[in-house]
Amino acid sequence: MKSAFKSFFVVTISVFICLVFGWNYLRHYGYSKTLQYPPPHPFLTEAPPKPWVIAYQGDLSKGPKNSLVALDAAAALGPEVILWIDLMPTLQGEIWLNSNSDDGSQIQLGELLERYPTRKMILNIQNYTPGLDKTLAVIINQKRAGNRILIQSDEDGLLRDLREQNPAWLFGTSQAQVTLLKMLSSLGLESLTPFKGDVYITPSHFRNTLLINNPMINEVHRRKMNFIAGPVNKKEEVLDLIDRGVDGIMTTDPSLVLQLLSK
Repeated sequence: MKSAFKSFFVVTISVFICLVFGWNYLRHYGYSKTLQYPPPHPFLTEAPPKPWVIAYQGDLSKGPKNSLVALDAAAALGPEVILWIDLMPTLQGEIWLNSNSDDGSQIQLGELLERYPTRKMILNIQNYTPGLDKTLAVIINQKRAGNRILIQSDEDGLLRDLREQNPAWLFGTSQAQVTLLKMLSSLGLESLTPFKGDVYITPSHFRNTLLINNPMINEVHRRKMNFIAGPVNKKEEVLDLIDRGVDGIMTTDPSLVLQLLSK
């Protein structure tokens, strides 16, 4: 019995030591890799002071999400407010504001860019259709809006294809990227995360559970990227993100965030 226990103990210690050495090797390997920093882009270099206030689907205290009423109300708060706009491409080669509101919000991307001619926007594309890259490029180039937009989507393949066709644009991060960084940071291996986007965008909470941690934020900043999180609408959640040093706060109540930032 003693011999078996001794063998088990030796094997356990050996495995533990191997795991520790392996963990340290992977961690140092990640930190030793040469980083490729995002290229300068007018959306970032000409942005308002941080943290940015991002009206997520508009100011929902004034109207339904993704409605023109809510977006207009957010834009009226000041030029520093960035609009988050959900878009839905169609098989007919059109890109519409994804709104169920009956207030006349059923308008296309080109009209939106004209409605807010100087406003910085995060365009969140919620569906992938054939020819989307070409359609989007035509609209954005016609409206000369490439310097004031950031393209976001949960779909990794969509962002990859759009980036290949339009490398001068600015891109966010997919859901897969968010999940990978969260998983690796929980193991202390956030330095191994491959980054494909230019700006890191992540939900901050899920059912009142915080989804971000300081190692995630520190790793994004180490790569000279900006960290955007939200949406948050409670005072304590907003203040927590401010204290953590995020670069952008998504919110459906932009007036609250502006008020807290002004203090």
